[in-house]
This record gives sequence, structure tokens and C-alpha cells, in this order.
Amino acid sequence: MKLGPNTTAFVEGTLDAAVPLISTVKPTDQINDSIWKKLVGEPSEYPKPKAISPEEQHVMKLFWVFTEIHSCIERLKDCETYVNRFPFGRTRVSRASYLQFVVEGHLHEIYVLRERLEKLAKVVARSFKRDRNAKRIARAADVLVEFVTQALSGFTNVRGVHVHQWRYTHQDIERLQLIATLRTPKRSPFARSLLRLEGVATAETHSRLRKQSRIWNRMVSEIVEEFFKHLNPMVLREDGKTFILPKKR
Repeated sequence: MKLGPNTTAFVEGTLDAAVPLISTVKPTDQINDSIWKKLVGEPSEYPKPKAISPEEQHVMKLFWVFTEIHSCIERLKDCETYVNRFPFGRTRVSRASYLQFVVEGHLHEIYVLRERLEKLAKVVARSFKRDRNAKRIARAADVLVEFVTQALSGFTNVRGVHVHQWRYTHQDIERLQLIATLRTPKRSPFARSLLRLEGVATAETHSRLRKQSRIWNRMVSEIVEEFFKHLNPMVLREDGKTFILPKKR
């Protein structure tokens, strides 16, 4: 899954803005405390707004939403690796069950990404609600929310169906499941006769699911890229390294 220039710009801009703030000893002790506790695995709370300046609050709000979006993108990339192989050959987990789990997880992660992108647009709108450009930014944020909802609706609708009505179905996965069922017990003459067919079906299934995973991620990447193409001018300065701060009217 390759990220476009606008998505990359937001990722790099967020890190450029947040890392110096996290690394500062004062006046952001509570930010540091929260970040470092997370890094070492200790319980922590998000930084308390009253302990940091409004400008720092703005940066950290965007940073936390960014981390959620970044996690989604990384998991979508992982899905391309998961469908390449089957790591549970000597366990009770079947190849068909594993691939079913991976594909459904891929759809779920796209749904989570949609929710996170919508959250980012809303956080931006709220952050600028007292800015002189508040109305323009709020309208633009609403358009972005609608865009993400519509653009990813194909994926989220499929995910909603398999969550609430019936499982996601894929012809190749069902084929593997049928062959595995017919090969029980595996030592029967009929089961042995299906061994070669199982090998062919396995290779074809992984190949098609790998292609499907890449296509899904490419489509998602294009949608995310379009999202940040319109969001970045609202939150990043022209240098791409600092956030635009809200200004009171």
C-alpha cells in the first residue's frame, strides 16, 4: 500500500510539529508524562488541557488522531502480508478459516479507518470553531466527512453485512473449505486423490486474495490521498512542517 504525497505530507507534518513538543521538558511535562508512559507500557491519561497552552493542545489533539489513522494504515499494509502465507500448518486452524479471518479483518480495518478520518475532520472543525474562518472550515470538514462516508461505503457495506447478517463469502475460500471437508479422514483413498487439487486450489486462492488485497489498499490509498489533499491546506502551513493555529475573531 503506497501513500500519496498529500497523505505523506500530513504524516511528516504531524511528526515535525509534535515530536519537538513531546521532547520539550517545559512547559509540557504532562504531555511528556503521557507519551513516555505509553512508550514503556504504563497506564496513563491523555494530557490535561489546563496544563498546556492552547497552541500545544491543538497540536496534541491532531497528533493523537494521527496516531490512530497511522495504525489503521499500517494494519492495512499488514493484510497484504497475511494473505501471502499460512503460518498455522500444524495447528487445528484451517487455511480457509485463517484466510476468512484475514479478509474480514481487512474489511473491518477499512471501516475503522473511515471512522478515524471522519473523527479527524470533526476535530479540525471543533478546533477552529472560534477562528475567523470557522464557518468555511466547518463546511469543508462536513464535505470531507461526507466524501469519506460515500467513497468507502462499498467496503463498509460489505463489512456491515457480514457482521450483522451473514459471513463474508469468497468463492476460493469456500473451495478450500469444501476440499478440506472432503479430505476428512485424510488417509482415505478419496482424500488422497484430492491432495493435488488442494495444492492447486491453495496456490490460486492465495494469488487471488493477494491481488484483491492490493486492489483494496490501492483504492483506499487513493481515497485517503484525496482526503488529505483538501484537509492539509486547513491545518498545515506552506512549509508542511508546522500547524496552522486557530485564531480568535
